[in-house]
Amino acid sequence: MVKLKNRHLIAAFAVFTAVIGLFALCIVSAGYWLQNSDKPEQSDAIIVLAGDSSRALYAADLYFRGYASQVYISKPIRSHDERLLDELGILFPFVEEIYIQVLLKKGVPNSHIQVFGKSSMSTVEEAEVIKELFKGPKYKLLIVTSPYHIRRAKMIFKDILAGNDIRVVGTPYELFPNKWWTNQDAAKNVILEVFKIL
Repeated sequence: MVKLKNRHLIAAFAVFTAVIGLFALCIVSAGYWLQNSDKPEQSDAIIVLAGDSSRALYAADLYFRGYASQVYISKPIRSHDERLLDELGILFPFVEEIYIQVLLKKGVPNSHIQVFGKSSMSTVEEAEVIKELFKGPKYKLLIVTSPYHIRRAKMIFKDILAGNDIRVVGTPYELFPNKWWTNQDAAKNVILEVFKIL
């Protein structure tokens, strides 16, 4: 009877250890899984999603490499903190204004920059606005986002803009270390992205 209990304890411990090991492997590989970047190709437009300003830097690079002649930048909703500053009359730049300045400083002509959306709250809303903008025959879009956001952005855009050629790339200017769990911002972003995908 004692031997049988010991066997059950050993088996339970082995299963527990395997589950913990599998969980650790999933956590470590989550950063790689999220970075499912496509190879950039000639497109009808470069779409820059709201977020880190380094996305605009990479969009300018893609523009000058000839991947598209038009750059569309998202106009996201103002955060709570930004709205409080607005009410006090403290001028804090809008995300889209920062993007425009980055693109202009990098040499993208103003006539080749378009702002889309009105206070988009999510990637889903951005994709829905783009769907309304690009009506008609099939089109090809190059979406620029952060490395950790690639997989979810791809899932959303390919679902909402089904039938079109959608390529999603991550900006190399945004730091995203291989050991993402050692960086507070990267760890927060990976955990949030995994939960958002789930």
